Amino acid sequence: MQIVIEISERDYELMKASICKSSSDFIILNGTSLPKGHGRLIDADEMKTMKNIQSANFNAVELIRLWIDNQQTIIEADTESEE
Repeated sequence: MQIVIEISERDYELMKASICKSSSDFIILNGTSLPKGHGRLIDADEMKTMKNIQSANFNAVELIRLWIDNQQTIIEADTESEE
């Protein structure tokens, strides 16, 4: 199972620095961080089916844009800017 959580950088750093780590600390610390500023994440395998869009008189670029726009968002884009 995969679970996405949001944790502050401060809490993450405190968790890393802690001497006594719980099993959940180890799970979180071994997780994969999403990069700041990432775009909307979608299920690309679901896109391969093309079941959400009927092919009409679109050129390839228009069709791909429509196809992507119609995919369900798994994780919203990170609009936070790095400062």
